[in-house]
Amino acid sequence: LFLAVGRVTSQKGLDLAVRALDYAPSARLLILGISAGEWGYEEYVKRLVWERRGRAALTFARVSPRLYKALHYVARAVVMPSRWEPFGISAIEAMALGTPVIAAKVGGLPEVVDGYGVLVEPEDVEGLGRAMEALATGRVKPPSRAAVSRYVDERFRLRNTVEMLEQCYEKARKFAYYRAVSG
Repeated sequence: LFLAVGRVTSQKGLDLAVRALDYAPSARLLILGISAGEWGYEEYVKRLVWERRGRAALTFARVSPRLYKALHYVARAVVMPSRWEPFGISAIEAMALGTPVIAAKVGGLPEVVDGYGVLVEPEDVEGLGRAMEALATGRVKPPSRAAVSRYVDERFRLRNTVEMLEQCYEKARKFAYYRAVSG
């Protein structure tokens, strides 16, 4: 089982995830979607899911936090084939629960995933499907759930984020100082 979560918009590339099933015969996909008002795109994704019924499912139902976590835990990976993604909070959520991510190499996703999942080229439906199949069949072993969640604890928890932000401000302060005295 692979999981995709988030707004059903072309930005998130959920159509790519559904079409990738054509290259991943061992994979099944559950999309926990949030309607965002892109009605044409939503209908397109619904049609793609219908064409792959039994292998893909899409729901707009709200799920409890407990079920949301359980679905992440049983999923082989969370699929994020975004067309653009500034950061990737869904990737962090999945990885905090120990679930690896298959993501497109766009925006902040390569930095967020950083070896704790699989990166594929943007818009590469076949590559995404091959990555899903490799994880589904065990040809590629994902990092351990403990390693994935430890990575999130080390990099993205509030205590570490504040420290990284302070370091960033200190570098900016030094840069401004040296620029002022040398200019």
